[in-house]
Amino acid sequence: MIVRNLSFLLLFLLVNNGYANFPELFGVSPSTSSKANQFSLNPSDSANNYYAPSLTAFSPKFTLGSSLFYTKTAFEPISNVTIRNNVTRGESLTGGVNTNYKSTVINTFHATIPIPLAIKHVNQLNLGLMIAAPKDYLADANSGDPFLPEYVMYRSRYQRPYFQFNLSYLALPYLAVSGGVYSGFQVTADLNTRASMNGTAYGSSGQVHSIIKPTVAFNTSLAFKMNSFATFILYQQEMKNQIKSRASGETADPRLPFDILVNSMLYYDPAILRFGIGYTYSLFTLQGMIERQWWENYSTPVMRIVKQSGLLQSSDNYEKVQAENITVPKVAFSVNPIDKLEISTGYSKKPSPLKKSFSGPGNSIDSDVTIYSLGGAYQVGLFDLNFELGASYQLQKLESFRVTKTSGEENGAAGSKLGSPGYNVGGSIKIYSIGLRMEI
Repeated sequence: MIVRNLSFLLLFLLVNNGYANFPELFGVSPSTSSKANQFSLNPSDSANNYYAPSLTAFSPKFTLGSSLFYTKTAFEPISNVTIRNNVTRGESLTGGVNTNYKSTVINTFHATIPIPLAIKHVNQLNLGLMIAAPKDYLADANSGDPFLPEYVMYRSRYQRPYFQFNLSYLALPYLAVSGGVYSGFQVTADLNTRASMNGTAYGSSGQVHSIIKPTVAFNTSLAFKMNSFATFILYQQEMKNQIKSRASGETADPRLPFDILVNSMLYYDPAILRFGIGYTYSLFTLQGMIERQWWENYSTPVMRIVKQSGLLQSSDNYEKVQAENITVPKVAFSVNPIDKLEISTGYSKKPSPLKKSFSGPGNSIDSDVTIYSLGGAYQVGLFDLNFELGASYQLQKLESFRVTKTSGEENGAAGSKLGSPGYNVGGSIKIYSIGLRMEI
């Protein structure tokens, strides 16, 4: 027990970056969240640095934007299910599972900075920056309960810093390209300890050595824009963080040697191919986007303990979740009822990358999501500067279905699986955002 607690403590002290990015789930700003998380046809909108960075090359303006997001989950309650059986080394016990995940406040910042060029025949070149981070802490690391039902995409998956840099270049008056990177970290650690039991004359001691390496993934995009029409295509590389921690040593009196590995994939960004198109006619704008996301290398964040040598046993691995690639369509409509005011609404359908029905061993759960969004933006001028005030509301509804666990415990013995006899999956997520953008 002492060794396991030391390993857990080590892992959570070291993990400071570990979850898929916030923009993937909820948007970058009110101007993107109100459109069901897709690009803006306004090339001066620096929020495009995430969805379509090449579009920013069509604007020579210096822009700064900042937004504040508040997210609140409300999942179906889970009660009167098996929460302990022989697999968890305990007597059979029935009870409830916590699905009341904490609310989150996220700050986002984005900027587009024109780079002056004195080279003949070279057009507009812009530097783009996008940052998202929790308001009150650096990150929330939570691999989830290894035995009880967990909404693995929402426990704390998006609660970590996200950084992205892009260069966008206007190659022709109607054609732009971009290239960029987004960041992550790879963490490894070694812990060597001598754990003393109660009654020993001397205390526990140890040594820890950790390595934190930055990792990057690349994205590139191509955009075509002429008058009121725009289209783009973007490809973003996969990124994943496999956290690995090794703990070795021995207990004293009695002497019990141990050597274990603690593994967990606490975040995974799928490779994405994104295509968008939009057209503005008079006061109206219609746009759509479709994403292809590759999830085949995903594994759930459940912590796994692997025995190297010694007396401590490896953890049981009954997680049988399979991931599959998904296609995500999005559509949005905007109108300008009066000068300088835009009202937008959007719709999207995102399939779950986890194959259902979750009736066998393992308790990582997810569901298809339908997104409804609404928002507005108003432009004002002050001191020769242009400002845009925005706000949005987004409702994400999870498809409801019933999980019915099959008979027998996870190891095939007679009894009830964890989560038996079953529970309802579903619920909603509400996202509120306000933002301010400045153009020079």
